[in-house]
Amino acid sequence: MDYTFLANLHEEFAPPEDGILSRILHKDEKVNVTLFGFSEGQELSAHSAPTPAILYFLDGEAEVQLGEDKVSAQTGSFVYMPPMLTHGISAKSPVRMLLIQIKAWDELTLLKPNQRALPQGNRAIGRSPDSRAALHLLRTP
Repeated sequence: MDYTFLANLHEEFAPPEDGILSRILHKDEKVNVTLFGFSEGQELSAHSAPTPAILYFLDGEAEVQLGEDKVSAQTGSFVYMPPMLTHGISAKSPVRMLLIQIKAWDELTLLKPNQRALPQGNRAIGRSPDSRAALHLLRTP
């Protein structure tokens, strides 16, 4: 099994003197993990993505746009973003931030070992309304 181990992200990557720098730490068919560095004053303009994503701020301070809201992120801040949420980042100081993009799952992720398909008459849909369960199986006619 392949894995990625980095003993200390702070030592692996320093924010640039000027600009935005990114380094892919891990990428496969299920997840992309990228470390970003922003120099003070740099901005990533508002955009959206088709997959859920997580931001974790390793250090620094930034203003983060999340839909219509703006929040202040700092060392240790965590953000979960659902698919298609408009978001942007403005670095108020040098920032190191981890981005985890969760690629869309498919029905194969629900299967038991040696199972090739969901039982006939079932289909998978997304997250439950209260977000406690990752998915539901619905009986279809």
